[in-house]
Amino acid sequence: MINKFLNIKQTVLIICTKYRNQLLILRTSFQKLIPRRDN
Repeated sequence: MINKFLNIKQTVLIICTKYRNQLLILRTSFQKLIPRRDN
């Protein structure tokens, strides 16, 4: 039971990190496309 829960937790963590990486890549490419003017 606990082992199963740990497995699920690990899977969720992996998915979260992958998703976060994708978001970061998207954000950086978006910033390259549209130069920000607040600086």
